[in-house]
Amino acid sequence: MTKVGRLEDQLKKEASDRMERHERVTESLRAKHGTLMEQKNDEVGDLSRKLSDAIEQGERNRMDRDSLREEVNKLQDQWRSFKEDTSMKYESYNKQLNQQEAMSEEKTKGLQRENEKLKEDIEAIKNERQQSAIFQHEQEVKLDSYMRDYERYFDDNKRLRELINQLRDEKESALSEINRLKIVF
Repeated sequence: MTKVGRLEDQLKKEASDRMERHERVTESLRAKHGTLMEQKNDEVGDLSRKLSDAIEQGERNRMDRDSLREEVNKLQDQWRSFKEDTSMKYESYNKQLNQQEAMSEEKTKGLQRENEKLKEDIEAIKNERQQSAIFQHEQEVKLDSYMRDYERYFDDNKRLRELINQLRDEKESALSEINRLKIVF
């Protein structure tokens, strides 16, 4: 064969080898990309399921959030109502407390005035008792003096009665003597 024929054979063989390599590489790439496609399809399926779960969870979360918002609004309304009630009760209790304190202060002042008056009355009674004690002592001194005078007068009276009785006896005996002497003379 000629050089050209050999060269043609050689070119055909190289072209055939290249074609085979190209087909193997293409087949290998096809298989690799097929595997990658399956993996990506699996990933897409997983992501679709996850997206669907996330959408469901988001819907549940939205419903929960709406429910919680309603509950928060109710609690805020209750808190406002409680705060208003508490504020009104506080004002009422504060007013009552102030009234009670004012009444208590008034009563305390009244009791202090009464206490001062009672102290003055007690002081006056003490003075009266002292005056009474002094008067009583003076009266006791006078009474003692009167008792001594009485006893002296009583003794004098007793002595004078005895003297009168004695004089009466003497008078009677003198009258008896006179009568006897009259009879004798």
